[in-house]
Amino acid sequence: MYDQLALRDKTDEKRYKLAAQKLKLHLQTPTTLFTEDFDVWLAMGDLHLKLAQYRQASSCLERALRLRPNHIAALVRLSYAYAGLKNLDKAIETAHKAETVPEQSQLSDEERAELYHALGHFYIDRSLSGTNEASVQDREKGDHYMQLACSTGKNGYMYAACLASIYNETKRFTETTQLFDAFIENEKTRADEKLENTLYFYRAEASIGTDRYADARSHLAHVERYARANQDWDALAHVRLYQIRSELKRKNVEELSPEEIRSHLSVLYEHEPSPYVTESFKLDRENVISILSGFYLIKQSLDEQAPQDAFDEILASAIYDLEKMYERGVGRDLNLLVFADNPGAVPGELYKYNCTRHLFRFDEVGADVTEREMDHNRVWAILALTGEAPASTLSALTYTIGRFSREGYTIYIYDPKKNLPEFVRKSLNNFFVNSIEEIAQLTYINMLYDKARDYLISTRLPSGLSAIDILSGRNSSTIDLLPIKGEAR
Repeated sequence: MYDQLALRDKTDEKRYKLAAQKLKLHLQTPTTLFTEDFDVWLAMGDLHLKLAQYRQASSCLERALRLRPNHIAALVRLSYAYAGLKNLDKAIETAHKAETVPEQSQLSDEERAELYHALGHFYIDRSLSGTNEASVQDREKGDHYMQLACSTGKNGYMYAACLASIYNETKRFTETTQLFDAFIENEKTRADEKLENTLYFYRAEASIGTDRYADARSHLAHVERYARANQDWDALAHVRLYQIRSELKRKNVEELSPEEIRSHLSVLYEHEPSPYVTESFKLDRENVISILSGFYLIKQSLDEQAPQDAFDEILASAIYDLEKMYERGVGRDLNLLVFADNPGAVPGELYKYNCTRHLFRFDEVGADVTEREMDHNRVWAILALTGEAPASTLSALTYTIGRFSREGYTIYIYDPKKNLPEFVRKSLNNFFVNSIEEIAQLTYINMLYDKARDYLISTRLPSGLSAIDILSGRNSSTIDLLPIKGEAR
């Protein structure tokens, strides 16, 4: 029954759930829940792993390993469960244990290649979490182990797509292209249609990363033909997402019309994936939909020049859409630079939204510390609250505002006492606001917009959405097979 589940077409939600529930009933009885049968716990752990239920998987596999501590397959599966829980140190430690136990001499080439493949992904994923020397060493180790996987045994070539994946993940697009050229004419690769098309997909991604959009469209069209011919609707959904991503990276998103945005959204909704696609793909697709929905609201309100009351409501809805990607795990790196003539008088309304504020006095403009902050943060709030700044300070501030606004920085100004020179008010009239609430909202929507735009034009998934999900076939589900201690059944 377990083999039937493993082979079940996961795009058929009802049949897959039925098979999983049958296995659940078969394995999860009062007797088996307290059993000392290694095979039961291994099967339960493997099933949870296939359903991306990593905490349950680790619990079952740890139970299995208490019965047979040096079982290599159980160790490798447990390392995947730890990786799914984002505990890469433990994943690497567990995989290396599998590499060194006495039984490793009995490993087949296929098992050894899978172990190297796992270590390759784990090291690459850990390398992406930092920028120090250890991260460089992790990347080198990741390359080493994935290349070992590709060269181990007669079927090692099957891991070529994983090697392409980690090259793209670390933005080494030229190496992906070279790998594609070396493998695509290989007789074994051409005989494996699924591998061939996976390589075409990563070649397309590398083309997007190097701004070769015509090549990307051609390679994605190849994968689309394969997906349609094999009725692989999840693969088609993946292709459609990357076709849109390619267009968004090729064209400045600020130039998109509401009609173009609506067209992209229609394509994404038309090609909805099954519940069993990888978690990283689901998150990326949902993020793109949320961002485009927010952009559509902003574009529509600006193009139609909505009245103030409606404009405020639209902005609130756009903020709601653009914040969703942070709820899904994208790092909230939102920074607002604030200059105030009296920082102690800044009203609490400025702190309404969830971002990091870097607050300085007017007379600190141009100092070394503010110069670094000014270069780094592209959204500013200028608060002339008391009118106490001397003319020389206002002159330096005025010069700075003019300089950075010409470079494309977004600078909002609150000056109720009209302390700033009249020419500043005339040249930047659209950026003067009437209240602290307004400057808080407008600066926040601009920070969200800038980060969302950066997300759309990025080639790879954000850090934390591992490429391992794309190829490992570990799919998510809401089926609850074995609750962790303390959880309700």
